[in-house]
Amino acid sequence: MCRSISLFMVLVHLALVSHNNAEDVLPPSFTPASGHRTNDKSLVVLIHEPLEGARIYYTFDKDAPTYPQGSQWVQFTDEIKIDHPGEVTIRAVAVTGEVPSRVVSNESTAVYHVFDALKGVALGSGYAAGCSVEIHADSEGLTSAQSTHESAGETDQDGNFEVLSQGTGWLVLRPGPRCRDHSGNVPIRVPLFAPPNSTVISPISTLAAGLVKFRGLPPRTADDVTRQALALPLVFQPGGSDPIALSLSAEHALTGRRALLLTANLMSTLVVAC
Repeated sequence: MCRSISLFMVLVHLALVSHNNAEDVLPPSFTPASGHRTNDKSLVVLIHEPLEGARIYYTFDKDAPTYPQGSQWVQFTDEIKIDHPGEVTIRAVAVTGEVPSRVVSNESTAVYHVFDALKGVALGSGYAAGCSVEIHADSEGLTSAQSTHESAGETDQDGNFEVLSQGTGWLVLRPGPRCRDHSGNVPIRVPLFAPPNSTVISPISTLAAGLVKFRGLPPRTADDVTRQALALPLVFQPGGSDPIALSLSAEHALTGRRALLLTANLMSTLVVAC
């Protein structure tokens, strides 16, 4: 009986020592910290050992049994690279000798969204410089300046812009104090639009965007109707062709010059209409 009690007390003592040791072992830490967000396509996560020589194990499984149970725990040896969109939680534990620390969780460490850089060009009569360009998930940006946009960029002196997007969207050029037609240094006072899948914003793309928004035409059909109305050849894409660049090309110079003249005329019409 005494031996049984003694054995029981030894087991209790060992359990308490193990528990206390677990409390004494410092947990690992994370870089970046909990709740970090990034617009990059991938995110690198590092888990730092609390003491030199400690081993670190981690898992993405929120329901994994406490270490060392289960096969979901993987020893951390290098960086963790996450290259898919979504929300990721990493659980980790530091092990000194054979004693694990408490499990720590880096909640939503890798919450991030994959954004692609959408590059394009904007023009009024000439290239639009210093203008804000927004990308919208829906067409509300055509009728409301207060609508929420995914991101915005600004055009350089050659009309080039870059905006970050999770996919294709409506492009909106917003006039502002610095927004000017670079060819004549004339202020641009009216917004311009382009339908989804566009890389060029111009008065011509604005026509196509209006057909999509207000007539309910599919973008491709709107492009066809716009070309036919302006007597432009199939090579010209309302939301994808730069009239100035075309006018300087050897093969499509005539198309480019015609499109550029139409662009200037449409720009004047839009200014008068507004």
